[in-house]
Amino acid sequence: MSTAQRGEPGTSVARQEPERDARLTADARARLQKIRSDNAFTMAVTAESWGDRMTVTTRRAFAEFIRRFRLDISEVDNLGNRPYRNGYYYRRRVAEMRTAGQVDWSLGEHIGPNKELDRLAAMTESDPAYDPELTQWAREERRRRAQERIRWEVPEDASHAYVVRVKLKGDQNPLEGCDWITPARTKKVKKWENKRFAGWEEKVADPVGAEEPEKTVITRAWRRCGLLVAAEIPELKQEEAVMDSAAEEISIAIDERDEEEAAREVSAHRPRELPLAVREDNPYEIDDDAPGNTREAARVTPAGRSETHTRAAETAAAMRDPYDDRDEPAPSDGHAATDRHEMQPNRGAIDTTKGPHAMPLPFNIGLARIKTPLREISNEDLGKALAFARNVGKYVELVEAISLVLDDRRAGDAIEPKAEASA
Repeated sequence: MSTAQRGEPGTSVARQEPERDARLTADARARLQKIRSDNAFTMAVTAESWGDRMTVTTRRAFAEFIRRFRLDISEVDNLGNRPYRNGYYYRRRVAEMRTAGQVDWSLGEHIGPNKELDRLAAMTESDPAYDPELTQWAREERRRRAQERIRWEVPEDASHAYVVRVKLKGDQNPLEGCDWITPARTKKVKKWENKRFAGWEEKVADPVGAEEPEKTVITRAWRRCGLLVAAEIPELKQEEAVMDSAAEEISIAIDERDEEEAAREVSAHRPRELPLAVREDNPYEIDDDAPGNTREAARVTPAGRSETHTRAAETAAAMRDPYDDRDEPAPSDGHAATDRHEMQPNRGAIDTTKGPHAMPLPFNIGLARIKTPLREISNEDLGKALAFARNVGKYVELVEAISLVLDDRRAGDAIEPKAEASA
C-alpha cells in the first residue's frame, strides 16, 4: 500500500476531510461543528468516574448542559441525575471576578485535624528530626485550626474541615463558607423488601463525603461561599438562576425517561389478557358473572355481530383464491375453464338493478352471484356491462371475466372465415 493510501500526514487522504468541509455551506459547516463538539463533550463525560455509569441519553444531556454554559468537565458533578456545579466552578468564577476588579482577594484553607501536623507540633529537642522553626509553625497552625473549628462549631468527630473567604470590592468584611465531613456518622433509613416495609437499617449519612472527604469538603466550601458571592452580584445571580433552572429541567427529563423505560420493562413481562366479557343484552356493559379470561379463552364477540361475521365467513369461503394456480375441475355445464370468473361474487356491493347505478341487463351484478353464464349473454349486453363496470371502477373481476369472453368470441369469429375459405 502506498503512502497516500495509508493516509499519513501530508497526503491526499489526510486532506480529504478538510477539503470536504470546504465544499460545505456555512450553515452545514456550523451544524457539523456542533455535532463534533457535542460528541467531544459526550466522550469527556464518559471518561469521568461518574459518567461511565450513565446511559447514552443522560450523557448527551450533561454534555449539552456543559457546552451551553461553557463549563469545564471538571466543574460539573452528577448529583442524582442533575448537573451539579462543584467548587472548581465557583473558584474559577471568583478568580474571573478578581481579574475584573470585583473581588479584592480570596482564600481557602483547611481547619480540620491533621495527624502529621500533630506529630510535628509534638516534637522536642531530643528528636533527631527536630526543627525548631517547623515545630513552632506546626504549633501555631494547630492552634489556629482549633480556633476556627470552635468558631464554626465543627463537631469533634469531623475528619476534614475547610473554610473559604472572599473579599468583595467595597465590602469591609469578607464572605465566608465552611464545610466539614463526618464519615463515621450513620443514619436510620427504611428497609424495603418486595416494595414492603421491612424495618429499619443503618447507612452512612454522607456516602459521597465518606468516599472522597478531602475533595468533597473543598468543593462544598467553595460552593457555599460562591453562592453568597452570586447573591451579592445581580448579573451573576441571574446567570446562576438560569443554570439552576436548566439543571432542574434535565433532571426532570431524565426521571421521566427512566419511568417510561421501567414501565415498558414491566409491560414486556406482564402476561397478556383478553378483554373482559360483555353482556349479551348490552355490549357496552361488562358481564360480572362471566368467568375470568385467560390466554386460552375463546374470543368474545359482542352481541349483534355474530350474523355479520358468519355471513362474511361464508362469502370468503365461497370465493376462490386468485393466486391459486392449481388446476380446476372442468365445469359441469360444458363451458370452458376460462369461465371461472363468471360465478365470482361482486365485491363492490352495488345493486345495479336500482338507484343511480341501474342498468338494463339480463342478470344482476350487485349483492349476489351472477345468475346467467356470461357465454349466454349477447355481445351488446356484455359491452354495456363492461363499460359500466369500468366507469364505476369497483368490478375488477367482472371486467376481467367479460374481457375474456369477448376476446374468445373475437378469436372464434376470426378463425371461422379462414376455415370456410379452406373448405
